[in-house]
Amino acid sequence: LVKGAPNHGYSLITDLEEMGLNTLHPSVVYRILREMEDLGWIQSDWETDQTQGPPRRTYHLTAQGEEALQYWKQELARTNKIILQLLEKV
Repeated sequence: LVKGAPNHGYSLITDLEEMGLNTLHPSVVYRILREMEDLGWIQSDWETDQTQGPPRRTYHLTAQGEEALQYWKQELARTNKIILQLLEKV
């Protein structure tokens, strides 16, 4: 979700809910964002040019994050293939 465009935490939570992941507590999402930032996968900046409300932290994918994303994308594809093979046997 961060790959497409810089996004702030609340928007990410809303996007996750729309995908059916509505059982995630916001504190978990923010903790994961901090962990991803510590790993160098994402970078955050403060959005201060808003006309209303306090500044918001926006997140965007780094080059290292793009590499990690591609790795995990391949791993998920492999896992999906295994799951589909198992479901065929049931």
